[in-house]
Amino acid sequence: MARPAKPDKLSPEQRIAEFLRVAEALINRRAVQAGLGMTLSLKFADDQLHQSVDGPDEEDYRSFWMDLRKLIMDGSPTHLPRVLSAAWQMYPDDEARTNWWTPLREAWNRALSRGPIALSVNGIDYSPGKLIDMWLNGVLFHDDAEKRRVWAELSEPLPAMAEIIVNSAVISLVTVVAGAYAKLDALRGGPGTVTIPNRQS
Repeated sequence: MARPAKPDKLSPEQRIAEFLRVAEALINRRAVQAGLGMTLSLKFADDQLHQSVDGPDEEDYRSFWMDLRKLIMDGSPTHLPRVLSAAWQMYPDDEARTNWWTPLREAWNRALSRGPIALSVNGIDYSPGKLIDMWLNGVLFHDDAEKRRVWAELSEPLPAMAEIIVNSAVISLVTVVAGAYAKLDALRGGPGTVTIPNRQS
């Protein structure tokens, strides 16, 4: 019996096939189909600012992250930049490179490096990618005490700020995943169609 290929030994075709499987599961998650919306409520009363955030259902959101983190983690066989490199090798024509692979990689990097709001606390800048890592490993899935402490510290002045930045990045990342999925599915003879509801508040 042949051993399965290790993640770093996957052929471009195997990597793309695995990405399509993970991306399809992600796109069909209830959190995505519900629109990944988040509502921020602010009220100033009694000389204090009161905030509340209403986001996706917690269990749905947790399930969604199980798939998304496979596309974000550097060592994953379906890390999206590695998938786009595989697509570059398999489908090297100039149209695909110019109109798909390069812009998708740039959009992915931009979503992780620049949020809609710059967050800097005590002279430290927190990119969306850094916030996602902190939230995933300190709050959602793992129990990294230092990351959990810093996340709590960031939540002190404006509790919703880090969550809003993460959610905005997530919506951008899912859009990039959908674009990559649609193009690769079409190149492999599929319909190349993805529908993601936009029900953001």
